[in-house]
Amino acid sequence: MAGIAGDTVEDGVWLRREVQFWYHGLTSYYSCESLADKLRDLLIAAGAREDARAMPRSCGFGSYQVTNFPSAQLVFYTLVPASQVPPPPPPKPAAPAKQLGRDAPKLPRKDPMDPQPGVGAWRTVVLDGRKSRSVVDAGDCELVEQFVKRVLPEFTTRNVVNDLRCVPRNVSPWDVKLSFDVLGPLPKADVGRAKRK
Repeated sequence: MAGIAGDTVEDGVWLRREVQFWYHGLTSYYSCESLADKLRDLLIAAGAREDARAMPRSCGFGSYQVTNFPSAQLVFYTLVPASQVPPPPPPKPAAPAKQLGRDAPKLPRKDPMDPQPGVGAWRTVVLDGRKSRSVVDAGDCELVEQFVKRVLPEFTTRNVVNDLRCVPRNVSPWDVKLSFDVLGPLPKADVGRAKRK
């Protein structure tokens, strides 16, 4: 499913992303829960940080009931090369404290929207409906197609080869084929090594 595209560790910045994902398909149908599970698997496979979340939303008949228009709220972090992120604006000066204790200025809390430094590497991702170990199945063509349009632009990618051939009401493992390079987290075995450098 994924392989390292190069040995170079790259400095980057994790940026928080939020996407409201509405699915509409003519071939496969999902419950809100199954859609959220599938989308989280796609986020991780595509290079999102491990704390990616996909939460069922607007499920009128219950989140486990198959519906025509399931949706999920996606909250995830993607890695952007440090060179492509503008520097943050300088912090506003704090007002001087009148006295120690209650009137002293509080330290600013870390905003989850603020960019967070990180390291990563380019790797190749292949989503293929013909492979048993892929996160997608033969019936996921329309879902992957919509993921490519609405979510993949939030990632830092290159060499995207989109061979999806979604035909309504037709399920074929040959129709689900997508590959791209993504700047994502280091494999777990390499995280400690990168920190020691």
